[in-house]
Amino acid sequence: MAKTVTTVSDEGYTATNEIREFETTIDANGEDDPDTLEALLAAYGSCYVPALRVGGQQRGADDLGKIEIDITGELNDD
Repeated sequence: MAKTVTTVSDEGYTATNEIREFETTIDANGEDDPDTLEALLAAYGSCYVPALRVGGQQRGADDLGKIEIDITGELNDD
């Protein structure tokens, strides 16, 4: 299933992302909105949660309750 996201940057390092009827803003400098690394880490965590829940269901654990994931990443400027 193909998905489409439209990213628009009118100036500077801030980009607005149109995802269906939703809109997110990412600021590469991290001054006014999450920066690109923070957005990537959030997307990774958001992908991992359903994997945990599906894996739990496949093993008979239908209710895992609250899942909280702390994700740390570091940008390598090299």
